[in-house]
Parts: sequence; C-alpha cells; structure tokens
Amino acid sequence: MINYILLIPLLIHIESSGRDYVVGDNGTAVGCLQITAGVIEDVNRIYKTDYTKEDCYNRQTSSDICIKYLSYWLEKAIQREQAEIYNPYEMACRIWNGGPRGYQKESTEVYWEKIKRRAKEIGTYDVANYKISNDR
Repeated sequence: MINYILLIPLLIHIESSGRDYVVGDNGTAVGCLQITAGVIEDVNRIYKTDYTKEDCYNRQTSSDICIKYLSYWLEKAIQREQAEIYNPYEMACRIWNGGPRGYQKESTEVYWEKIKRRAKEIGTYDVANYKISNDR
C-alpha cells in the first residue's frame, strides 16, 4: 500500500532538512525524522524492541522505527475508518506529524501540504498525486 522508499526521504527532508544529528521541539525530538519518546515507546511496546533515543541519530534505525510506527498506526486508522477512500500517504504523513489520530487533526493539514509540495518538486508523484484504482 505505501512505498516507504518514496515516503521516508520526504519525511526526512521536512523534519530535518536531511540532517541526522538534529534535536528539535525543545529537546523532545531527535534525529533525521525527529522521533519523540512517545514514538519509541509505542514501537518498543508493539514490536517488543528496545530502541532508545540515541538510536534515532542513525538514519537507518530512525527509518526502521518510523516504518514500524506508521505501519501499525496506519493499519489501525484504515480499519477504524474503513478508509479505502483515503490517500494512505496523506494519512501516514499526518499520523507521523500528529500521532495515531493525526490524520483527523486539522493542525496536520499544513504538514501534509509541505510533503506534497516537496514530492512534486522532486518528482515523487506517487505520493503527491495518489489515486485509488478501481482494480484493487
């Protein structure tokens, strides 16, 4: 459903401008994907892993954490909303920005617009112009 190879670089660009060793949100978000303690706690609880805040400075590990988090919460959101009519890229981005129900928050719409704009700039049209085909 989601091609994370396309999505993760977009998130990294928006979150950290591609920098791995960045701290934001008054010290609560770290690494290239600006991962918070809540994301780490969720992933560790759900997947029985033992990621730490320090792990988030490694780009591959940050990507793994992000994919696990989004895979879990996106599936829950789609089940909850019976959301086949939603754009899964939009839902994933808004969840990343606003938490498990972030796709419902008006405050995450601006974040999604930033992602779409960047996707169009670099030619990642699968993300920016996602269309649901009838032959699923």
